[in-house]
Amino acid sequence: MSYMNIEMTIERDDVEIEISVELDYQRACRGARGSFGEPLEPDEPENFEITSATDEDGKEVELTESEQQRAIEQAINDLNSAAEDYNED
Repeated sequence: MSYMNIEMTIERDDVEIEISVELDYQRACRGARGSFGEPLEPDEPENFEITSATDEDGKEVELTESEQQRAIEQAINDLNSAAEDYNED
């Protein structure tokens, strides 16, 4: 597993709050294949787990389901952008 941190804005009681979200992630991994390309073990999908979310003061923030999904989508986008930048160099 790898670690990453993203910054995002959420809204609580009509106030925008900047938060920092820490995630553990594992990229998708193709399972072992035999000599004819047949699967010997299943592929593993990518996996993201939010380990913490804190506000600007370092206080823990409870994320809603939609905020969690948005954080994971942002993490995926950040990883894809980094990969594209790497491939351009």
